[in-house]
Amino acid sequence: MELSFGTRHFALWLAMGTVLACLAAPAPAADPPKPKDAPLGMKFVPLPKATFYMGWDSTNKKATKTEIKEDFEIAVYTVTQEQWQKLMGNNPSYFSRDGKGKDKVKDIKHEDLKQFPVEQVSWDDAHEFIKKLNEQEKGKGWLYRLPTEAEWEYACRGGATTEEECSYDFYFAKPTNDLSSKEANFNGNRPAGKADNGPYLERPTKVGSYAPNKLGLYDMHGNVWQWCDDLFDPKASGDDAHRVFRGGAWSGAAEGCRASAYRLGHQPGDSISHLGFRLARVPVEGKAEPPKPKDGPLGMKFVPLPKGTFYMGWDSTDKKATKTEIKADFEIAVYTVTQEQWEKLMGNNPSWFSRTGGGKDNVKDIEDEDLKQFPVELVSWDDAQKFIKKLNEQEKGKGWLYRLPTEAEWEYACRGGATSEEECSYDFYFAKPTNDLSSKEANCDGNKPAGKADKGPNLGRTTKVGSYAPNKLGLYDMHGNVWQWCEDLYNPKASAASIRVGRGGSWSGGAGDCRAAYRGGHTPLRRYGYRGFRLARVAVEGK
Repeated sequence: MELSFGTRHFALWLAMGTVLACLAAPAPAADPPKPKDAPLGMKFVPLPKATFYMGWDSTNKKATKTEIKEDFEIAVYTVTQEQWQKLMGNNPSYFSRDGKGKDKVKDIKHEDLKQFPVEQVSWDDAHEFIKKLNEQEKGKGWLYRLPTEAEWEYACRGGATTEEECSYDFYFAKPTNDLSSKEANFNGNRPAGKADNGPYLERPTKVGSYAPNKLGLYDMHGNVWQWCDDLFDPKASGDDAHRVFRGGAWSGAAEGCRASAYRLGHQPGDSISHLGFRLARVPVEGKAEPPKPKDGPLGMKFVPLPKGTFYMGWDSTDKKATKTEIKADFEIAVYTVTQEQWEKLMGNNPSWFSRTGGGKDNVKDIEDEDLKQFPVELVSWDDAQKFIKKLNEQEKGKGWLYRLPTEAEWEYACRGGATSEEECSYDFYFAKPTNDLSSKEANCDGNKPAGKADKGPNLGRTTKVGSYAPNKLGLYDMHGNVWQWCEDLYNPKASAASIRVGRGGSWSGGAGDCRAAYRGGHTPLRRYGYRGFRLARVAVEGK
């Protein structure tokens, strides 16, 4: 049947209207990323690396383009009292059954109170929690830490990246510049923007009691302030330098809850009833356990490394590297040679920091069992060769040839077996590589840290091998404690009696000397209280 002109015109108008309505309709909101399960009942949301506009708020209306350089995950909630208690065995919170604020929570059900944020925890306390959690979760593929300030704000803004998206103060399903205490836990008499006054609880409340942001993260505004990893003033130094916290709290105004750049700081030892924390985590590279060490003579242990090609010589000073081939498999000792191991084989102890050495007063308070595990030092390159000769005579026929590592082998091992140019472009190597080093991480002169690291303790002596964290191969003290002799000549064109290479830095020098690429050297007869050695070994053909 043929339609009349009027009918056809109406049908066309109706169809066009339907199309226009569909075009005008907003796209359906994307579902938040699915949280991942984690220890202690935690859940984490993944965020991709990105560049966003950091620092905008309705007061200064300025932002800085800021790069998040790696993917990370952030906890859905702040750490709860129950989670803290499970891991640490106590509950420091002011608003707990035994805390000074117990009267404020006396009517809260026990099951609900367990889900209140832990508070009255210092930045240092948070790091103790993190250290214990990482020890418990070792080998499961994740490194837990506090978020950086930039990561925290990026997450708070729901992963927003454009300048327009980042130009609001508060972030829920949609961003806004208005905030009432019906939407977040703060002093309801001090709302933000056009919001009305609201309730004032005068205490924290159960995590997740208010609406989340578009990533599904709760309490990014209010309840408790949240420690970040950063210094409040990036140029500050010292153990007491203030650390940043973000997000506002039950005790303050809505203004303090802004996503932006509303930032405060306290000394890392300060613990206050409106301060808690939220965790971030990143995957451990390769998610692989370090190679299992093999037993060696004198109680030594060795880690196998395959032949390969890596980028040698890069450091943050000259930023140049040379593609270098390790031509054969080898094994390297987990620790430097100890005083006990030297004495067992050689029948004496030459070390300066020993019971009878010139530095005996520096170690008089060290237990005998610990002092035995201090590195042997005050040994020359020639002395090390005598030790090696005697060890090879003792171990003859057992399939191994012991020697000093070559300089290339030492650096390859120090960098954790890294091979790519990017992996080899750092100064220091632990679980993850970094360009920052404090004497809290390696035994060096704490007054001379590297990169952005704070100053730290200065022992003024060696210490027990393995006292600091290892690199990803499980090798200890590749940075600091004692310089380590290598097989090579410092100048390959020099004569055999010329200066030999030392690597790794020591207790007596700054962190800069501990860089993976930094080279020192002395004549093969010179002995110093800051020089020791680490062994390598290779399989003897026909083993």
